[in-house]
Amino acid sequence: MPILHIGIDDTDSKQGMCTTYVGAIAVARLKEKKVKLIGTPHLIRLNPNWIHKTRGNCSVSFKVKAKESQIPQIKNIVIETVEELAELQIKETTPGVAFYQGEKIPDELKTFSKKVVQEIVTIEQAENLANKIGAEVRKFRKGRGIIGALAAIGHLLEEDYTYELIAYRIEENRGTQRKINKKSVERLNEKTYPETFDNLDFESGDIQITPHTPCPILY
Repeated sequence: MPILHIGIDDTDSKQGMCTTYVGAIAVARLKEKKVKLIGTPHLIRLNPNWIHKTRGNCSVSFKVKAKESQIPQIKNIVIETVEELAELQIKETTPGVAFYQGEKIPDELKTFSKKVVQEIVTIEQAENLANKIGAEVRKFRKGRGIIGALAAIGHLLEEDYTYELIAYRIEENRGTQRKINKKSVERLNEKTYPETFDNLDFESGDIQITPHTPCPILY
């Protein structure tokens, strides 16, 4: 069965949402359709100096194995999920989705991914690469997110990487103050450090696992 690589980026804003959440919902909806997820989703931290970054500056990707006849439905589910959840009311948010079908990632895409992490890349460069390797991209408005979406597919995390455990808030709690018991975080840190890190600020004792934005992430 064909393998389809899917990348998503630029769905959030300083007012809310999170690209990891959009990716998680897309994966959950695909699983409901009995689509097989291969491995774990990838979260790629892009160049933090990029002037157009939305907030978290990360893109996500995942890959699935499906029948050829399922591919159009899979693409539609992902695109509809991005359209539903992305902060499209914020003009700076210009999402992009990328699809690449094939088992092996082209070397050109790997090189592009590294460049996106370390340098500045244009939408035109991303579109040219997509055309060259046969990737499909979907742009929302300017579609700047296709840059990170392609980069997420191309970054295979073959060397150094970590895992990120994320808990999301129910919708009615978003935008409210997060209630995290500090003692529980201290116990977590005592039991798991250094296998887990950035749980607490060792100097101030402040909790480090919670964002300070109205996004879906609890910790």
